[in-house]
Amino acid sequence: MDAPTPQYTIKPNNEKKFNLEYNNNNYILVISSNNSSIKFNMYQQDKLDNYIYEEILTLDQLKEINNSFNIFNSVEAARNSIEKILNNNKGIISQKDINNFVLTLKIYLFEEILDVNIILKKKEMNQKETIPILFQKIQQMNDEIINLKKENEKIKQMNDEIINLKKENEKIKQMNDEIINLKKENEKIKLMNDEIINLKKENAKIKQMNDERIELKKYQNKPNSNDYKFKFKIGINYSLNENRTIATKINGGNDWNCSIIGDTEIPKNKITKWKIRLNEFKMTSGNSWDVLIGIGPDNPNNITYFHYFCWSFICGESNLSIKSGDTTIYNKYGKLKKGDVVEVIVDRINGNLSFAVNKINFGIACSNIPFDMILYPVVCINDEFESVEIIE
Repeated sequence: MDAPTPQYTIKPNNEKKFNLEYNNNNYILVISSNNSSIKFNMYQQDKLDNYIYEEILTLDQLKEINNSFNIFNSVEAARNSIEKILNNNKGIISQKDINNFVLTLKIYLFEEILDVNIILKKKEMNQKETIPILFQKIQQMNDEIINLKKENEKIKQMNDEIINLKKENEKIKQMNDEIINLKKENEKIKLMNDEIINLKKENAKIKQMNDERIELKKYQNKPNSNDYKFKFKIGINYSLNENRTIATKINGGNDWNCSIIGDTEIPKNKITKWKIRLNEFKMTSGNSWDVLIGIGPDNPNNITYFHYFCWSFICGESNLSIKSGDTTIYNKYGKLKKGDVVEVIVDRINGNLSFAVNKINFGIACSNIPFDMILYPVVCINDEFESVEIIE
């Protein structure tokens, strides 16, 4: 039975058309809306004058059809949502019976896919509005689907939690096994700790006692410049023998104005040794320093108190000590006398300076000797007529 020709009225606001296919026939679905309702009209595409159906639904009726429309606060919002779904090609038209079409829409709401079924009835001339009972059944079914989905989500969350708890329990079990093994190892370690502590104490004592011996062995094992030889330079306030190996203070009285410099630079990157003998050594009362033997820069201007620029071994009547620049490092080496021999050991590989008296090495005296500085053997004499000699 053909549908009657529709009665044309003033075109509603917000009208939009969609092309749909059903039973190999093309249809035009027209959705239009005003402030109070949405109107669905369907026509055969090749017979625009052939009336198929017309359905007008209010916002309340849409909410009754499916709870998903509860989020819309206006007819326009609901229409925009339906148009968006149709534009995404999610709309399917199926014929439910001779007088009804079902527009099945799948919309994404809160990350869940919900079915929205809008019944579009083919109208006769005196057809009444769509039976509310049908919409009520659809609403109940949709409510049940929503509730089931919520329950399924809860069950899924519980299952995930159970899986995570099982994984955590497995980790805890592994950790407990490891803790048990560690406790056993700790018990063994605890039994050994007392012995280790005692050994460490003994080792510290041995290390402290052997440091100087170790340093002496280093000097013995490292290459040295045994071929290093020098003579004294000619200067003021002292005289030299013919070979320039003996220097005697003859001028300037008792004052630090007699600095005797070697004529050959101390080699770099080597260990160098030489010996100075005290030929005349007065140990004058009232002055605990008489002769300083060590290393330093050249003294071309014959500076008084030149020993402040040097690293020296102090020879006097008091306990022996080391002078490094302006700092005096006091060490109880004993007292020197006439005829004693002071050996100077310069380690320019490590920047160390050591002294030995009568073949007794007292270990490292200074460890801050510059690597790149040009240095010479130096002897500083305070008391007049004291004399020193370079010996093999």
